[in-house]
Amino acid sequence: MDRQPPARSKRSQRATPKRPQTAIQYREDAIHWKVLGDTYSELGMIRRAITCYKRSRSLTAKLQPPDDFREEDWNLLTKVGKAYQMLGETRAAITYHADSLLVARRLGDITRQLEALAQLSTVYDTLGHIHHAVVCHMQRIHLYRLQQDPINEARVLVQLGLDYDTLGDIDEAIETCEQALVIAQEHKHVQLESIAFVALGMAYAHLGYARRTQAYSEQALALTQESEDRQAEAFAREGIGDTHAYLGNLQLASNFYQQSLAIAQSLTEIQQEGRLLERLGLASQALGTMDAAITFHTRSLSIFDETDAIYNKGRAYAHLANAYTLSGHYKMATEALTQAQPLLDQVRMYRGKTLLTYYSANLLRQQGYVSESTRTLSKSHDAL
Repeated sequence: MDRQPPARSKRSQRATPKRPQTAIQYREDAIHWKVLGDTYSELGMIRRAITCYKRSRSLTAKLQPPDDFREEDWNLLTKVGKAYQMLGETRAAITYHADSLLVARRLGDITRQLEALAQLSTVYDTLGHIHHAVVCHMQRIHLYRLQQDPINEARVLVQLGLDYDTLGDIDEAIETCEQALVIAQEHKHVQLESIAFVALGMAYAHLGYARRTQAYSEQALALTQESEDRQAEAFAREGIGDTHAYLGNLQLASNFYQQSLAIAQSLTEIQQEGRLLERLGLASQALGTMDAAITFHTRSLSIFDETDAIYNKGRAYAHLANAYTLSGHYKMATEALTQAQPLLDQVRMYRGKTLLTYYSANLLRQQGYVSESTRTLSKSHDAL
């Protein structure tokens, strides 16, 4: 007797093969996930936004051949990069902004290249990778010249000058900022002119030209008050504070830093707020008010910790360590220096290494280890 094939269940009879999605459905789904990502981003739910953007991009990729990039790829990569910046996950942000730059170059889109380079330079400056930021600035200047956009060219020239100043290349900083100043004056751009004056003042301050520094800073402040630009005014007051600090007028410097800090806080300028707290800490140290110095350095450290600024965070730990040293809290100073070293080692900058060496030697000297302190300074000098 022949066996009959097993009867199919009603469920299996009802089952139908799943039809593959059409290109229209992929496109609609990709748009859905992108809009959902934008919604999550507006609500501050950044990780969910990132997940949605990535889902949208994976669907978009199904609609085009490999290595065929479109504007939507750039948009999604940029959104993910900015989202990671908001989370303080700067290395992931760099990866996505670098990819968005690659896509913009494939598209031949100068405007999108400029946006990607601006985001990259911001992240690199935040991390203290100044040499990488300089490369981005130079590329942006070249592209703005191609676009015949002198105002934005001058803005980037100022940023480049400030980064040269950070690297200790003062001659390049002055030359670059002077180029920006000429453009600003030619186009009667008051805000940009004031910022260029401040940047020049800072550069000359590092050369020890206090009077020239003061003159530039005062010109900058007068221009910002004329234009009622609060952000530029905060920058100018900070510059004047730096001038008084170099002149040794520490109380006046603190006053200007406090004025600038109040403006920066009202504008939610986090990086400037951290920088000003650091300057107030150093001024307080020099004035001998160590409790205030420790408070300011601790506050600046908390800000740089939130922004994932490796160089600034390492420097904040180092300054805090020195404040502890001068207060006689040697154990806490040692702990702070231990935190500072790996951070400053990640960023290959002369100033960071010099700062760490000096503060380490000072801690040894304050504890009575004079010969060890001298050896630390000597070894560092030989290495540099």
